[in-house]
Amino acid sequence: MSVGRHACRGGVEIRRHSRAGFTIIEMLVAVAVFTMLLVLITMLFKNASALVTANSRRLDADTQARQLLDRLAVDLAQMLKRDDVDYFMKSSMSPQSGNDQMAFFSEVPGYFSSSSSSQSPMSLVAYRVNDSASSGRLHSVERLGKGLEWGGTSGSGGKMAFLPLTIKGLWPQAANNSADDDYEQLGTDIFRFEYFYLLQDGTLSTDFPKSINDVAGICVVVAVIDPKSRAIVSDDRLATLAGRMADFDNSMKTGELEKKWRDAIDTSDLPKAALSSVRVYGRTFYLNPLAL
Repeated sequence: MSVGRHACRGGVEIRRHSRAGFTIIEMLVAVAVFTMLLVLITMLFKNASALVTANSRRLDADTQARQLLDRLAVDLAQMLKRDDVDYFMKSSMSPQSGNDQMAFFSEVPGYFSSSSSSQSPMSLVAYRVNDSASSGRLHSVERLGKGLEWGGTSGSGGKMAFLPLTIKGLWPQAANNSADDDYEQLGTDIFRFEYFYLLQDGTLSTDFPKSINDVAGICVVVAVIDPKSRAIVSDDRLATLAGRMADFDNSMKTGELEKKWRDAIDTSDLPKAALSSVRVYGRTFYLNPLAL
C-alpha cells in the first residue's frame, strides 16, 4: 500500500516536471512575437529618424530664408524714398531674366574704408545671387553694404547717385556680378531670387514706376535648398533648376509664381533625397504701410 502511494506520488512529480518546461511550439511563438516586436521598434525608430531629419532640413531652409527676408525688411524700411536719387531696379526698360538684382540707398550701417573720416548713416545696399564661381559661394545670395560719407562720397571716391547720376554708373559692382569686398553672404543656399512691385492701385507689376511713391510694396520670392541636400546636388543641376523657374510677368496673380516654382521643383531631375528639401518662400515688404 505504501509502495503504491509512493509510486503515485512519483508519477505526479514526473508530470509536474514535464509541465514546468516550454514546448517547441511555445518557443517558436515566443521567438516570432519577439521578432515582430523588434521589427516594429526598428521601423518606429527609422520613421522617427526620418521625421527628425526632414524637420531639421526644413528648419535649416527656414532659417536661411528668414535671415535674408528679415535683413531685407530692415533695408527696405529705411530705404531713401526720393525721386531725385537713383534706384537700380528692374523695369520694362531694363528687364532682368533669371535671378534679379536690386540696389538702393538706405539709412543703415555700411562698410567704410579705414581712411574714412566723415561717416554718414547712409549706405548703398545691393542684393544679388552669385552666379560666378570666380568669387564667393556659387548660387548664394549676397548683400552689399557700402557706407557713404557725409560729403556724398563712398570710401572708394564715388558720389551718391543724385539724378542724373546712376548707381550703375558710379558703382557697377552693384549692378553686375563683379567682385567687391563689401559684399557678404546672406543666404548661402538661396539659389533663386525674384521680385516685383505692388503698386498703389493694387496691381502687380515688373515695371518700376517713375515715382517711388507709386510703389506700395516690393514682393520677393526666393527658393532655398538645405545645406545637406546642397552637398549632393551639383552646381550645374542647381543652375538648371533655377533656369526652369519662371520669371514673374504682369499676367500672374498673387501666389501664382510660387506655384510655378513648386511645379518646376516637382518635375526636376534632382535626387529624391534633395527634391523634398527645396523650399519656396515669399514675402511682401510695404514701403509706406500708412498709405495703404
